[in-house]
Amino acid sequence: VRKRLSKVRKTTLAARKRTLWRKFAAYVKERDGNQCFTCDAAVSSYTRQAGHFFPAGAHSLIRYEPKNVHVQCARCNCFLGGNRYVYGLRFVERYGQPEYERLERLSGVMKQWTRPEVDDMIEALKHGGADYECLFAERYGL
Repeated sequence: VRKRLSKVRKTTLAARKRTLWRKFAAYVKERDGNQCFTCDAAVSSYTRQAGHFFPAGAHSLIRYEPKNVHVQCARCNCFLGGNRYVYGLRFVERYGQPEYERLERLSGVMKQWTRPEVDDMIEALKHGGADYECLFAERYGL
């Protein structure tokens, strides 16, 4: 009877990006606490979500941008489509018009994430949010 050698299974880029999103969302939730960015509602840990200002699907470069993602309640994030109007007002209040314009410029840039980039961001998140924010700003802040 011959034994078959088991293949060493590598994780796919898509799986690594899901891992990055889970770690990044956890960081955002820890950073922002239990208050919805858009409606100020107290949010339980079960309904707390990391919501994008510029949606993740269409704006790949800023998908993992710390200023583009904040804690939102499920109502604002899902049922109100991110509550974009209020999100925009709150964003400008917090970061200013120049930062809004910077993100808007970057939102049009398509980015194909590579495995080394994703792995670097995962590693930075393991060291803490400050390390991650520095890494992201250095590489993609433009």
